[in-house]
Amino acid sequence: MRDLLEGQEGISTLDGEPRVIEPACFINGEVSSYDSEIMNGDQLEIKTVKTIGELFEKVDLTDQLIQVNGVEATLEYVLKDGDDVRLVKKKLTDTESADDGVERSGVGKPGGVVSVTVNGKKINLTGKKQYIFVDVLNHIELEPAAHTSPPVLRLNGAAARFTDALEEGDVIEIYWR
Repeated sequence: MRDLLEGQEGISTLDGEPRVIEPACFINGEVSSYDSEIMNGDQLEIKTVKTIGELFEKVDLTDQLIQVNGVEATLEYVLKDGDDVRLVKKKLTDTESADDGVERSGVGKPGGVVSVTVNGKKINLTGKKQYIFVDVLNHIELEPAAHTSPPVLRLNGAAARFTDALEEGDVIEIYWR
């Protein structure tokens, strides 16, 4: 699989943090790792993130502006390798309250805490405005070298991708068949 994906990664920084957005890979409908071997007759699906809209497809951007390389961008903007993508909180008008009590999906407060459960263990993610599935990998112990099959990724009981947005209380499962 890795041979097919070479050069498909992109984006240098996301909200000021170095980040490589890698394509999601599926063999016969199952999430696969980059080390998976492709067999004759396998059905391959590679989902790359090409636009801002795809990058933030599960994030509520109601009170956010998207900037790429310091310039406001639309959801249709096609990402290029080396882009610096940032979410910037929109300035409130006089008629809007700074804290209206509404929790925005997929987005936390800067430096805030988002609690999720990963394989039955509660994890607190801190220091960012928003989190995606891949962020939990820094907080758990996995031994991918001990497995030959690709991992199964689940978010709230459904198949997940590494770029799926996380929300407070999400339940995540990562395991091998």
